[in-house]
Amino acid sequence: MKRMHKRTAEELERLQTRVDIINKMVQIVALVLAGVWAIHTWYEKDFAARYTGLQPSIESYARWSPAFNGCFGAFRVTLENIGVKNKDALSVSYTVTPVKVSALSGGQVSKVDPPTEPVGDPATGDIKTLVGTYAPKEKRFQDIPVVFAPKSSQLQVLSVSVQDERTELMTTNALMLEDCKKE
Repeated sequence: MKRMHKRTAEELERLQTRVDIINKMVQIVALVLAGVWAIHTWYEKDFAARYTGLQPSIESYARWSPAFNGCFGAFRVTLENIGVKNKDALSVSYTVTPVKVSALSGGQVSKVDPPTEPVGDPATGDIKTLVGTYAPKEKRFQDIPVVFAPKSSQLQVLSVSVQDERTELMTTNALMLEDCKKE
């Protein structure tokens, strides 16, 4: 009878050793999972927020238009979410200001009067088609038409302001020279 009791004690000791090993393995797995969760949470809240956002860009073109007896042009405003999280554009507005240009004899632009001294009244408006939620890598665009008078020496300065959910204001400027000729 003593021998049976001794064997049971040895078996209990081996069983306890196995339980201790399993317990330590479970603790290690739990610590690793907690670390992964902490890194993931930090990335989602802090790191990704620094490298995400709405990026405005502008392209422009101009062509002679007999219908307008002048140059018809357009600014293409593109707004893209360059990040990894959804971003909201709460408002997108623009201002187009005609600016006088001084040229050298060769036709190259030598001086642009500052936009604070416009030649004409600035045109302003909202670009409602660019307002909304942008998924990661999503891109939208809108064209803003511009008409130049014949034989003018003007630049058109476009300023675009985008307000996102963090109330940060971003502005991009572009210049378009009347480079089209009457056909």
